[in-house]
Formats: sequence, structure tokens, C-alpha cells
Amino acid sequence: MSSDSVFDNHLREQEIALERSQRAARRRNMLILALALVALIFGLVCMFLAMDNSRLASVNAVYGQTQQQEKQSLAEEFDAACKTADFQQTPAGENICRKAQQVAAEPGAPLTGPQGIQGAQGPRGEQGFPGAAGGPGPAGPKGDKGDAGAQGLAGLLGSAGTNGLNGSPGTDGPPGPPGPQGPAGPAGAKGDTGAASTVPGPEGPAGPTGPQGEDGRGIRSAICADDGRWVITYTDGATQDGGQCRTTLPAGGTP
Repeated sequence: MSSDSVFDNHLREQEIALERSQRAARRRNMLILALALVALIFGLVCMFLAMDNSRLASVNAVYGQTQQQEKQSLAEEFDAACKTADFQQTPAGENICRKAQQVAAEPGAPLTGPQGIQGAQGPRGEQGFPGAAGGPGPAGPKGDKGDAGAQGLAGLLGSAGTNGLNGSPGTDGPPGPPGPQGPAGPAGAKGDTGAASTVPGPEGPAGPTGPQGEDGRGIRSAICADDGRWVITYTDGATQDGGQCRTTLPAGGTP
């Protein structure tokens, strides 16, 4: 692999890693933005609820004050009626007068003044102790399979290993087929005539007379041909090579 292709592969890997980092940063920013929006909506809801509670408290206070004033006014009217002799003589009038006296004896509700301006925000309180660790949440769904990573760079060429031990010699193979017969060698030098034996051997016993055999084949002629080979011709017309009849002398040699 050339250095240019290695550099291109490395550059491609850096681009892929940068793109993945940018995608992760975009997802992180979107998550932060979503959390900020949720927090803003939650704050608005809490502020609206607080304002609504304050409004309800003010309305309830005004309503309570109005009811108390109406009760006081009715009690005063009944008290004025109870001072007449005709109204007190009836059983119902006597009962109403007694209740009117009880209501008139109750203290009047204090008048609510206008709401003052909001005070300055107090200092931030101390951080509380960390809460106990929650239990493990349920396992989330299995995510999608990610993209295949880029092919890594080729590794360095390893060093050559040491030579192995020599193997033990193999067993001998079976003998091969016999080769073709070689040409006949030159005739050897004539040996010395052997000495006649002076000790005759014992005469052997006479053998039995055998049957009369067929007529043998005789030699008609023996000719030393031009090629230095004996040509034996038999009486039945067959011929046979009788071997070498002449010795070829080397150049400049002696017989």
C-alpha cells in the first residue's frame, strides 16, 4: 500500500470521526434546548399557578369579609327588631333574637388592605444533603446498529521466522525396475594357456545307454564378417551371431 493511499485512508477516517462528533454535538445541543424549553414551560406553569393561588386567596379573603359584613348587618337589623316587644313574644322571634345576639358578639373580620409590592429575592439557601441512590431503571430498547467503521491501516510486516529443524532421513524406497541391457563390452585379453594336469582323475562308471537321439544340427560355416562379428550358419539354414571375431585396436596401439 502506497503512502498516498495510507494518507487518504487516514484523512477519510478523520473526516468520518469529525462528522460523527458534529452529529453528536448537534444531538447534545438539541437535547439541551429541549430541556431548557421544558424548564421554561415548567417555570411559567408554576408562576401561573402561584399567581392563580394568590388571586384565589385574595378573592376568598374579599368574599369572607363580605360575608362577615353581611352577617353583621343582618345581626344588627335583627337586634333592632328584637328590641320591639311584639317580635320577642313569638317563639320564632325569641330564637332569632338569641342567635342574633351571638353573631353580634363575634368580632368583625379585619379589612384587607391593597397588596403591597413584591419584596426583594432572599439569599440562596444552603445545598441540602444528597438523596439516596435510586434503584436501577428498566432496560431501554435496543438501539439501531451503527455504521460500519472505516478499514484500519495495514499492519507492519513481521520479521522472518527462524529455520525449522532438519527432518529425519526417509526410508528407502522399493527397488526400481531393471534397466535395459547395456552394450557388450570389448573382448578381454587372451589369457595364458593353462598347464596340463599330471594327475589323471579316476575313471567314472559307465553310464546306461540312452535312447538314440534325433539328428543334431551342425555348423555349416563360420564367417568373420566385415563388421568384426562371427556369422554362424547351421545345417538347417539358420544363422546366429557368434560374437566378436576381430579386436579393434586403438589408434597408435599394438595388438
